[in-house]
Amino acid sequence: MKHPEMPVLKMPPKYICAAMQILYHYGENRSELREHVLAMFNSTDEKSVFRGMYVPTMRALGLTMGFGQEIRCSSNGRLLFEAYSKSNNEGKRVLGKLLVEIDEDNYNIVGFLKNRFVTEYKSIVEFITQTDVSLGLIPLSDTVANERIRKFMRYLIEGRIVKQGNSQYVLDEAGYQQTEVDTDVIKVSEFWNVLFTCYNSIKEMKAGFPSVPVYQLRNEVSKQFYQRGIALTEKEFDSLINGLQLIQSDYIIKFSRPMMESEKLLHLGGEVYSGMAIFKRE
Repeated sequence: MKHPEMPVLKMPPKYICAAMQILYHYGENRSELREHVLAMFNSTDEKSVFRGMYVPTMRALGLTMGFGQEIRCSSNGRLLFEAYSKSNNEGKRVLGKLLVEIDEDNYNIVGFLKNRFVTEYKSIVEFITQTDVSLGLIPLSDTVANERIRKFMRYLIEGRIVKQGNSQYVLDEAGYQQTEVDTDVIKVSEFWNVLFTCYNSIKEMKAGFPSVPVYQLRNEVSKQFYQRGIALTEKEFDSLINGLQLIQSDYIIKFSRPMMESEKLLHLGGEVYSGMAIFKRE
């Protein structure tokens, strides 16, 4: 079982829209990315603002891929950029969906709040501490836990998943219900049609080389669905890939392993893969 983690979100959530715009436009040029981030915060402190706050927060939210000079938008990052480019409300809708996924894969604070009318902040801290103890983990110190939990709750508020009144929290029913409506709406057969079209398009650009990087497929497939108003996340993409074997009999799908340590890999049957190839079954 994966050990739960509390994301380290040092950047205040009010900056997420502007931060996403900067990442999308300047992500592949570290010097420009750095300069625009420092300008956004009216600062010259690269160590604390750019390396200590911006980059760790965007990475913890799953919005980046790559390291060093190669930081750029992940598929989820591009999706959030496009959402905020439409409107602030649309950006919050997609942000909320991404945050719920992060939360579900870790402590599931939203699930804890779901069946409670109002919840005191201290009850959330106790819930997380008890979760750690039950898993045999060493709980975070009070200082670290308070900082991380409060900042994650602020993001859940920004994504309209949670509401706050003084030190009490309650589920934002409208925002959370929207996330539920937006989740798992794509049929596997529909996904296959879009995936197959995108795969062939990318393969042609690669001079017919059969293996296509998973991250490129995620980007293109997500882009196609978002044009229809459907926010397909990386997690949903991977889940749908797992379901293809149930419907596909005319084609063979093969996966390639990464040549070196990497990120944003496809998790399938307990293994990780970086590329995918589709062949007509003979």
